[in-house]
Amino acid sequence: MIAVSAIDSKNHIYRWSNKGDYIDFAALGVNVVTSQGNGKFGRESGTSMAAPHVSAALSCLLLKHGNNKTKALNELTSLAVDLGEQGKDTIFGYGAIYPPKSAL
Repeated sequence: MIAVSAIDSKNHIYRWSNKGDYIDFAALGVNVVTSQGNGKFGRESGTSMAAPHVSAALSCLLLKHGNNKTKALNELTSLAVDLGEQGKDTIFGYGAIYPPKSAL
């Protein structure tokens, strides 16, 4: 299991985001464009919006590393942008996971 906190576009923690020793990573989870059941788009905030960013990154790394979880997690950790206190902390974990620039 990987625990994810939500940050906004300025790398501030979402006010209702989880915090604790168990947090592994942070990702964009504030004011995220989502599809809604009525066929329209809206904006949502929360860790449920942040977690898919980390899941997608890890999925790509698992594919790259032949489903080797240790290698994939090590690379994901090395890709995290450290925020807050240096090293793993209780707010951002190892740091923020951002989409690759080519995906933007």
